[in-house]
Amino acid sequence: MRQLRVRHGSHKGVRRNRKAATPNPTAPSPMSTQPFEQGFLELVFRILTDSGLAIARIRSVSEGVLGKLRTSRRLWNADDLQVFDRIAHVLSIWHLHSDYVTPAATPRPLRMWGPGPTLSKLIKKVFPHAAPERVLATLKRVAAVRRRGAYWLPQGRRLVFQLPHVARMQILVDLLRLLHTAQYNLTHRQGKRLQRSAFNPSVPIEELARLQAGIEDRATHFLEEMDALLDRTSQRQVPASDPRSNTSHHAKRRRDVGAGVSVFFYREQGPTASTKERDLPKARRMRQR
Repeated sequence: MRQLRVRHGSHKGVRRNRKAATPNPTAPSPMSTQPFEQGFLELVFRILTDSGLAIARIRSVSEGVLGKLRTSRRLWNADDLQVFDRIAHVLSIWHLHSDYVTPAATPRPLRMWGPGPTLSKLIKKVFPHAAPERVLATLKRVAAVRRRGAYWLPQGRRLVFQLPHVARMQILVDLLRLLHTAQYNLTHRQGKRLQRSAFNPSVPIEELARLQAGIEDRATHFLEEMDALLDRTSQRQVPASDPRSNTSHHAKRRRDVGAGVSVFFYREQGPTASTKERDLPKARRMRQR
């Protein structure tokens, strides 16, 4: 489970943090064989054009927006997307698998190396081709683990991304997944993927903080249940003779794909009654009351 909380910092600090942030620089993109940015923009443009927006208008708006942007000093590395996306799965296994939890169902303190369950073996479950030391460096960098003597423990079940460049990576992955789901549902009449939302146009701004806290509490429990469900499903054995496995009786290798659920809270942007009221002179506000 991941949660994005961005703590802004200087460009210098961000660049320094990025230097050792990719544990597996040779990992392929988990999304597609095409470049991430091409697939991302293609989905956005296709949804816009299919909705009736003219290509000439899309090109004009895109050029206008790009003309206002500045090139970042940070180098683009699409492999970072997979790294930061899967870091949270290390914490999931640490809370779910019997080898890594205590009899009280809490995460077991782990040595980095040695016999039996270790953090290096746990890391290899998620990053089989990466050097465990580099992944540990990333776990420390995003404040996912803490040290207790010779042992390591997770900071919690949720991974809170504090650094802006890390949060951006996860935001891009989440957006791409939403776009894939939306495009799939638009092009398939049956077997649609889950895509639901609950919205009310008249929520008092004064209640937003309390509302979000209540929703976040419910969402946390829900996502922990989904995390466990996904983990149980990933460990099921699919019989080779099962027609759903699309394999022969002699081929026992199953086909795996990433799957999950995302939850986020949103509010409409733009002018509101409260912001308009703050713009009024004090005497006028008193007269209106």
